Amino acid sequence: MPLPKSINTIASRLANADLTQREEDVRRAILKAFGTSGTSLTVGDIITLVQGLNRHDLSRICCKLAERDLIVWDETGQCVQSAYPFSGLPTAHKVHLKDGPAVFALCAVDALGMPVMLGQAAHIVSRCAHCDAPIEVAVSDEGLGQYRPRDSVVWFPLAEDVCCPVAQSRCPDINFFCSTEDRNAWWQARDRPEGLPMTMVEAFEAGREIFGSLLTRSASNPG
Repeated sequence: MPLPKSINTIASRLANADLTQREEDVRRAILKAFGTSGTSLTVGDIITLVQGLNRHDLSRICCKLAERDLIVWDETGQCVQSAYPFSGLPTAHKVHLKDGPAVFALCAVDALGMPVMLGQAAHIVSRCAHCDAPIEVAVSDEGLGQYRPRDSVVWFPLAEDVCCPVAQSRCPDINFFCSTEDRNAWWQARDRPEGLPMTMVEAFEAGREIFGSLLTRSASNPG
């Protein structure tokens, strides 16, 4: 089940971001740095990654990236707190990269798409959003691997709050569940927005579609 074209994903935001080459360089450098460090990045960290960049220019670029909802600034405006699919703060979704650190993903679909974006295998550890049971997912170079429990599913809400980043409005509700019954119970017990029930395979394909070419695709070449 593909995501509706109307869904506001990081890929669609990037395609409409109108970034210059230097802004693209910064965006990609931030993603690569998250993949090797697994932590949030300060302005000083990013300056060391992109040659010929001063603090004023970097702050301007990061402000633009944040306005386009490609990254999330912290309240001080001096630290990249998150960069889809990475979270610099702990979440329920921890991705143990084969050739890198353990990093947190902003949501379940981000966790599934992250290994594809980075081109490496990973072991995802999360929990059922309803009963808190552990959920584990393996992603190999060939795609989705084994996952436990075998009845695990994902929920993807369709609505979002346009007044705040997707990381805050939609991502908290994009979760793993250990069964369809738990997903339905979670949805019925809370005032949750309408959304898409996804199998694990469908959620992985959504993650691949959104993040698979995020390090190679640009606003001028959306792919």
